[in-house]
Amino acid sequence: MGEKVENIVVLLVGVLLLVGALAVQQPFPLFPPERNGEITPTVPTPESTYTPAGTQEIFRYASAGYENQTFVVPVNATAPPLTIRYSVTPRLIEEGSDRVPSLDSWFVVRVVDEEGTVVGEDGYGTPAGEKGGYSRNEKGNLEVFAAGVYTVEIRFHEMIAEIVVETETPLTPQPSPGSP
Repeated sequence: MGEKVENIVVLLVGVLLLVGALAVQQPFPLFPPERNGEITPTVPTPESTYTPAGTQEIFRYASAGYENQTFVVPVNATAPPLTIRYSVTPRLIEEGSDRVPSLDSWFVVRVVDEEGTVVGEDGYGTPAGEKGGYSRNEKGNLEVFAAGVYTVEIRFHEMIAEIVVETETPLTPQPSPGSP
């Protein structure tokens, strides 16, 4: 009898911790309609790293499970193109005897210039509260070919996502033979 009571207590404590964690979670923020030039990263972005293939990785994220996330990544693309590669997996739901992607699963990546103009956009599904949507391609690539200062806005809901933001490594001029 004592072991059953102990198991029930452990189970109840686990349920209470789960409910507490879910209650503290913030609602998923939407992009503000006007940024007025004030864009603040919502989470820290990792330091840039150089890859051997001539690209500079600005940001990388891989989710561990189905998540709701928003990232704001500032980028100074001095050596275009600016490339955002992504792979997403939507949550599957039961629909009759089939398992289909949930309509609540979506992903958006936007590239915004210094004036607040969207210069590139791609995604998966239909974000909540937005008209229209994106294809249901689970892998995508968005490129911006002009040099400039940009903000990459990434947000997703009920997705497993892997995202990489990178630019070309700027070339360093090499001295010509015979020059000092």
